[in-house]
Amino acid sequence: MKEYLLFLFMIFISQTYITAQNVSVSAINAKAEAGDSVTIPINVSGFVNVGAITIKLQFDPGVLAFGRALNWDSQIPEAMAGEKNGIVTIAWDGLTGVNKSGGSLVELRFLYIGGTTSLNFLPQSEIADVEANPMQVTYINGSIKKKEPVAAPGNLRAEVIRAYRINLFWKDNSDNESGFYIYRKDGEISGNGIYKLIGKAAPNDTTFEDAAIKALLTYTYKVCAFNADSSFSYSNEVSVANNLVSVAANNRVPSDYKLYQNYPNPFNPSTVIKYNLKNDCYVKLTVFNTIGTEVAVLVNGFRQPGMNSVTFNASEMPSGIYFYKIETHEENGSSFKVMKKMILIK
Repeated sequence: MKEYLLFLFMIFISQTYITAQNVSVSAINAKAEAGDSVTIPINVSGFVNVGAITIKLQFDPGVLAFGRALNWDSQIPEAMAGEKNGIVTIAWDGLTGVNKSGGSLVELRFLYIGGTTSLNFLPQSEIADVEANPMQVTYINGSIKKKEPVAAPGNLRAEVIRAYRINLFWKDNSDNESGFYIYRKDGEISGNGIYKLIGKAAPNDTTFEDAAIKALLTYTYKVCAFNADSSFSYSNEVSVANNLVSVAANNRVPSDYKLYQNYPNPFNPSTVIKYNLKNDCYVKLTVFNTIGTEVAVLVNGFRQPGMNSVTFNASEMPSGIYFYKIETHEENGSSFKVMKKMILIK
């Protein structure tokens, strides 16, 4: 017991200041652009039997924004790190018995904002070293990870599947997104509604279901791809009129299957296609050009009975005549097929 107390006493009384070398981060000054990620490795040499370490670094918070500290040595516990008023404090405790003659200790991650700065070691940096050995701490010029733009989602379309459900579909054009933000506003694209964030989709997702809608209203959507480099890109906007009323609300089910003429027609660039379903069934609604090539699949899945509608956005298609065809299939084998013509004029 006496030996243990003496050991702790030696740790306490043998605290020594870290001998530190301040070096300008020239890579930041010369090459970084706003939004880039900057990595600063912290190197050490000459310490053994360390009980605790505290390192304080000062920088201009208008130039760099501190992110996190990552250990390089798996034998050393994870550092506690935080930043306040341009001073980063990195602290380790409970390191008694760690022997390390030198090398990389930790790396600091920053987001570059703009301008130039140096990282300076402050005199409050210290170690608790049983043998009172001096510790040399340096950092080398930081490496820079360029901000990587993320490609915008494409071909966004919206489909009313039930009285209180709208499904969104888009094409994922990027391979480095961290996810997608879903935005919605009331009214048409040209209206004065304000977009609100209503949800988030995971990386590589291409669908989203909006279940917080009301019947007989029009909504406009857009999808934003984002990544870890704080890059954002938005899809096209799409409007959809939720003209469905639930069976319980209108107290009736259509007496037959029907495909309505699209409205408006001619159209530019979007139009609404309505159809009636008599029973629960599988539905496929497709669009073809004049040579019979399928150019869009607007509906492909199970649907409930009632009046349905879907918006066809042809903003990326040339003017001309197009055909839309509906196919339904019930479990009993019965089916319904019909095709109609529509005209896109730009």
